[in-house]
Amino acid sequence: MAKNRDQGRSSRNKGNADKTTKASPGQGDTLKTNDIVAGQAIAADDFVAAMPHNANKALERRSWLRREVLYRCRQLGSGWQQHTGVLHTGCDEVSRPGSCPEAGTSGFASFPEAVADDKVRGKPEKFAEHYVQATLFFDSQTEFEKAHIAAAFRFELSKVGVPAIRERMLASLVNVSHELAAEVARGLGMEVPDAMPRAIAKPQPPEVAVSPALSLVARPGECGIRTRKIAVLVADGIDQTALVTLHTALTGAGAIVHFVGPRVGLFTGASGEPVEADKSLENSPGVLFDALVIPDGNAAVQTLAGNALTMAFIDDVFLHCKTILALGTGRELLELTGIGPVMDKDPGIILADSADVAKSVPAFIKAIAAHRHTSRDSDPPMNHRSPTVGELPAHP
Repeated sequence: MAKNRDQGRSSRNKGNADKTTKASPGQGDTLKTNDIVAGQAIAADDFVAAMPHNANKALERRSWLRREVLYRCRQLGSGWQQHTGVLHTGCDEVSRPGSCPEAGTSGFASFPEAVADDKVRGKPEKFAEHYVQATLFFDSQTEFEKAHIAAAFRFELSKVGVPAIRERMLASLVNVSHELAAEVARGLGMEVPDAMPRAIAKPQPPEVAVSPALSLVARPGECGIRTRKIAVLVADGIDQTALVTLHTALTGAGAIVHFVGPRVGLFTGASGEPVEADKSLENSPGVLFDALVIPDGNAAVQTLAGNALTMAFIDDVFLHCKTILALGTGRELLELTGIGPVMDKDPGIILADSADVAKSVPAFIKAIAAHRHTSRDSDPPMNHRSPTVGELPAHP
């Protein structure tokens, strides 16, 4: 019985493959993006594994349409004139990507089936207002959260290759917030377009304009350091006495401490005791940790200073606004990365001598609990290695 089902499935798949138009490159040719032609299809087993998929309204389809986008018509509608299952004519702009006037506007279309009763689609007027909740959310954020939202839109739209789509998204953002649209447009080198026409010309005023509860800052949740990951840089010659005190205090507060070295394995401290690194600068970048401890010890600092991965690690922690504790000679690594001029003023950077590390633990834990120190946050990110304009060397 199972054999008969398998044979039936194989014959159906073979029949579907026969009906599919194949556009195979010549023997020895490489399939490239530029080979894609709208409307042509490739049998999956010609180039890739025969994996069933549900794209293009197909159940377990095994052929791949050679198109720019999966469904037509969308904003990338060149060469195809099919909208929601209904062919439309008279569109003389479809040869230019992103120019199709009906792309993205038709939405849901009812199937033209004769029915005995009247078919009514009725919804309250509020269902036609698509922007009020987005406006409420954006206006309820703090300034640095608004900057992050704008940066996220800028990042995603910068990857869109069709300017018409960028402009269309900006036009939609104007309805959310002109401030947001202007900031995103500035990052894309574009002018702010006119607002996209709304579904209803005069929407009702919102019931709530601002809700502080929508901001993460308003409801930070648990404010301790339990489960926070702390990186401690290690190398041969570190002052491990201070690290033992620090490790005991941090783990007692619920933090997870990782020793990060130029490699994994054992290192020897200044007193001769072994220290095992369970992470390396190569496999665990600074963005994976919530705070950083830079150890004391001349030999260890010299070893770490000679490794470019150390500088990149410290840079990541600093630029992501995380807390840094530098013990003794460890502050020399901050100076090498260019953080020296601000390390005495930054609330997220704590400097201490190894002998006084116990006194610095409460301040370090409090700074970690703040999670990020947004005073460092800037757009674009601050180049802490760069001198000020007055200190720039003169050109010969």
